[in-house]
Amino acid sequence: MKFLVVLICLLINHYWREQRKFSGESWFPVFQRWLSGRVKQLPAAINRYDIVFPAALLLLPAMLLTLVLWISSGVLLGFITLAIHILVLLFALDRLNLIQLSRQYLARWHAGDYEGAWLLLEQQAPDRFEGNFTEYSGLHQKFYDFLVASYFERLFVVIFWYLLLGPVGVLIYTLGRLYYANAACSGSLRWQEDGGAEALIARLVFILEWLPARALALTFALAGDFVAAFNRLQESFLSLTSALELVKACAVDASGSSSMRMLVRLDSIEEGDNAGITGATGATGVTGAAGEAGAESVESYPEWAARRVEELMSLMLRSQVIWISAMALLTVYGFGN
Repeated sequence: MKFLVVLICLLINHYWREQRKFSGESWFPVFQRWLSGRVKQLPAAINRYDIVFPAALLLLPAMLLTLVLWISSGVLLGFITLAIHILVLLFALDRLNLIQLSRQYLARWHAGDYEGAWLLLEQQAPDRFEGNFTEYSGLHQKFYDFLVASYFERLFVVIFWYLLLGPVGVLIYTLGRLYYANAACSGSLRWQEDGGAEALIARLVFILEWLPARALALTFALAGDFVAAFNRLQESFLSLTSALELVKACAVDASGSSSMRMLVRLDSIEEGDNAGITGATGATGVTGAAGEAGAESVESYPEWAARRVEELMSLMLRSQVIWISAMALLTVYGFGN
């Protein structure tokens, strides 16, 4: 059943072209504040342990979901259980259609409408893109990082833990990631001044992302430049580096050595030579600067940046085919039923 649920949710994400209007996450800050007040009212002997709040925050919804799944088990030939699995997975997956968003972004980018590209991202993902547009080199890097983070945190990790632990595992990871992301953005969500709850949940998220990050990095290696990406994975396999940073580095390596060489050349250009990339629609890019830096082919920064995004999306689609095929094989041999 798990493979069927994953396919249904991926199809919904693929064919639902517009941003899904329902959030499904608005209840979590309310529940968090309510629970914070209840925990503070506990006896001091219990409340003094930092683990009490994060444990209650993650386990209470998980226990409720477990109860609902137990009650609905076998009802209407299992269709109720199937619906619950789909709803939980859709709740955890990104509400944005990354393929559609990338196409809209690149259309504006190729037209030189960099302010329009920024406004598109600000409208579709206001929590990740806010403030005023200043330079399109920064815009490109933010969008590139956003694509990698969304693919990893809101797709691959979710499906990884769904296959291993089912909807309860997905819910625990998703709520932990939401809490940690909110706490990092706003101190108003903290219930303790020392941030003990945030530190504990950060460790939990780190643990839950450690194995999926290496699995996705290996998938990128299989779908792209194997030698470069696998060498990077070997170097960082046992390190305590951020899971997202590891995935991002392997994605860049797997996308192709030509992009990496171009990136190194551009990064080596002095700030004075790179001044033309700042500004809005009047920016001229760094055409010719790559040649001055010794790049193998002269290419403007906007053209290189657009190609880099296209290579990333192609890598993501190929890697998705790999792990969907692996899921199908595992299902044939009885895993995930």
